[in-house]
Amino acid sequence: MPQKCLLKTSNIMTTSSGAGVHRPGHATRSNTELLTALRENIRGVDGEGSTTAKVVLDEVVGEEVLRVPFYDSPPVGLQEEREEYDVTVKLFHLPTTAPVHQPAYTSAAISAVLRELSTPRIDLLIIAFPGITFDADDLPPTPAPEPIVDPATAPAPTAEIAALLPSYNVLESLHQTGVISRLGISEFGTSRLESLLPFTTVKPSVDQINVRDCCVVPKPLIVYAKEKGIELLTHNDCAEVIDGREVEKLFREEGVEGWGEAEDGKKVVPLWVAKYTAVVRSRGVVENKGYIAMVEILP
Repeated sequence: MPQKCLLKTSNIMTTSSGAGVHRPGHATRSNTELLTALRENIRGVDGEGSTTAKVVLDEVVGEEVLRVPFYDSPPVGLQEEREEYDVTVKLFHLPTTAPVHQPAYTSAAISAVLRELSTPRIDLLIIAFPGITFDADDLPPTPAPEPIVDPATAPAPTAEIAALLPSYNVLESLHQTGVISRLGISEFGTSRLESLLPFTTVKPSVDQINVRDCCVVPKPLIVYAKEKGIELLTHNDCAEVIDGREVEKLFREEGVEGWGEAEDGKKVVPLWVAKYTAVVRSRGVVENKGYIAMVEILP
């Protein structure tokens, strides 16, 4: 039967020996950083490159989940008082995950990050949905419709917005309980924002977009975001933050127990990835940065 496996890089700003994690020159792809950190974590399990750690069963959000010991070192947490940090998390939902599972995975990912950082709250949570890419030629928003007096006559959300609303509702609930201070979305242009906002109780305060291809943020989006009080941020995350085949290859190359030749038929299917950073406000220094990923292992 398929089994879920929780993979952790721990803090990629340091290794168990105190040396910085090696990063290939000019690497801006998040998946390169993620895979490099996973490899370093495997090799550092005993300081001598032994990678024969066995997988064991663990309990995560009510499910049996495979826990790999060398990914699951005890959380170090934050070194100073919580008020000294800005903690940002970007949650990537992946094309391999059906929308019906995304709300539960949203909760699981946030819980995993909170445990890893030993913190009760996140300052900014940005959620990235599969299939949504930034459109530099997005049209300006249409004029605002008249207020709806009778909720029964309210228009239904588009199919795209309806699919992501359950996960966004999870974030709204966590915002209302103080677990998340600010909500953000990724790759939304003006038309998508216009489609989303009427169906939110807590509007996103951040829209993170990738402008590597268009170079300049479209003026209509700048105007609309300012009008709605939404901060525009940029990123350089790659579209495919994790590749199951690359994880399989890494396991085999590093001699992880239970992973033999490619012919053994095992397959890794990524479900979600959470990327987190904790910045010391007074110094602007990233103290803790890492990734947590949930994958499914198919026999």
